[in-house]
Amino acid sequence: MEKSTGSWLRKLLALGAGVSCLALTACDQRDGAIAAPPEGAAPEDAGADEATFTDDDVADRLAGDARLAMLQGMVRSAGLGRASGARTVFAPTNAAFEAFYDQVNDGDACAAYLTSGPGVSLLRKILGYHVVPGKFTAADIVGALGQQADGSLEVDSALREGGAPAQIVVTASSGGGGVGLDLNGGNGAFGGADVVFADVFVGGGVLHVVDRLLLSPGLRAVLTGLPADAACRPKPGNLVEVASSTPALSTLVDLVISADLAGALQSPGPFTVFAPSNEAFGTFLGGLNDGAACVDFLKGAGKPVLKQILLYHVVGDKLDANAIVNDPDGRLPTLLTAGGHPPQAAELLVSVSGAGLSLNGGAGVLGGAGVVQANVLASNGIAHVIDDVLLSPGLLSVLGGLPADSPCRPQSH
Repeated sequence: MEKSTGSWLRKLLALGAGVSCLALTACDQRDGAIAAPPEGAAPEDAGADEATFTDDDVADRLAGDARLAMLQGMVRSAGLGRASGARTVFAPTNAAFEAFYDQVNDGDACAAYLTSGPGVSLLRKILGYHVVPGKFTAADIVGALGQQADGSLEVDSALREGGAPAQIVVTASSGGGGVGLDLNGGNGAFGGADVVFADVFVGGGVLHVVDRLLLSPGLRAVLTGLPADAACRPKPGNLVEVASSTPALSTLVDLVISADLAGALQSPGPFTVFAPSNEAFGTFLGGLNDGAACVDFLKGAGKPVLKQILLYHVVGDKLDANAIVNDPDGRLPTLLTAGGHPPQAAELLVSVSGAGLSLNGGAGVLGGAGVVQANVLASNGIAHVIDDVLLSPGLLSVLGGLPADSPCRPQSH
């Protein structure tokens, strides 16, 4: 029994659309970066330069397996033609499609988009990424994987991105389930999957059943680059997950974990985080007596101070840039307690100028910063990337009052 009305709707959309032919094709073999078709654009036609895969045996196999009914419907919706030849297909189950729809803003609307009109072009690309030219059994893949020094095998799919085949990264599974093969990091990663059943031999090809939809880096970029309210855009993770997926915020993530604040910032919130970039931390640490030694101190005996610094970057509400700019007080209470009776929240002072949104006087002031990227959405709040580390008056006093040779004391100018 389906778990919801929405899942029934998605399955009906998948099964009811399209033409009677059944095959998968390598989607868009043309060189260049892929992009989601704009609203109202005509879908791309399947051209002679698109390498099709499958034959009647594969079509019959899909049609005869209830677990692959949604894949069958998607192939129909894509309007793809038949062809003969050896192919390896990573075949997503119905549950794999449902898991994908659960990860995007509106699964039902996304299913409707992909199976009709301009979204069919994107669907063709997604399906093409599940196709590998040539017949490769699980034993073939495991054997090739065992010869790789780094423990990963890159397999060329039939989809092309940037003039080259988009690759599927195969690794040995550490979870003990399925057949021991993970694709693109396994089913815990967006765009990754586990092989749950292997070696379904059909005609000149072979199917390996997977438990998630595979997405190449280019396809993931297309989906995450859609407008924030687009049906097929992935839902944002929590603030820690969003920061962890952003290379420019790796120092912040490391310090949040060291300060034992990751759990709090993954809670429902909502929060607004002013997130110093790696470059911002470099600027801040460069102005101290010994930045590297200060980090070691803050992660160890100085952890209470580190926690206070980080809490001063968090507001207990979800405030986009527009709400901050239009706040009549120009003061934002943070999660850092500044003392007093009763204790008061340490505040951030907001100012707006031609240079944009500034906090505590901007990046030219010790303890101040400017916003360089606003409105990074998360499921439990919002983040604004800043170009320096924020310090409250109390924190400035603490650092300024350290011994002259302390690594965390600001350098005298």
